[in-house]
Amino acid sequence: MKKISFFFAGIGVFTIPLVAFAADINSLLDMLLEVTMGIIKICGVLAFVAFFYGLVLFLFSNEDDKKKEQAKNIMAWGTLALFILVTIWGIIGFIQNTIGNTEGPQGIKIDVPQV
Repeated sequence: MKKISFFFAGIGVFTIPLVAFAADINSLLDMLLEVTMGIIKICGVLAFVAFFYGLVLFLFSNEDDKKKEQAKNIMAWGTLALFILVTIWGIIGFIQNTIGNTEGPQGIKIDVPQV
């Protein structure tokens, strides 16, 4: 319980200046979107690397069932992470289109496929 309270206190310490220096709600939302998209990009690269790391492990595990199973798990988790990240990206784009903001910070345009 103590670790959780320290975690949220740490988040508060780092986010209070962001909120305090935001001129209005739009700049705050742009700032949050920019941070979120940066995190999604970093996590996407890590998930992509994890998938291919599992693939390489699978290809070079010469009939070792334990290594093959470990490689399959790594590939499955990498695929799941990529799916979740793309889903989050789509949700952010849907919210932007709903509120009428199709341009993100610094001209980042998120297109959501139309159904």
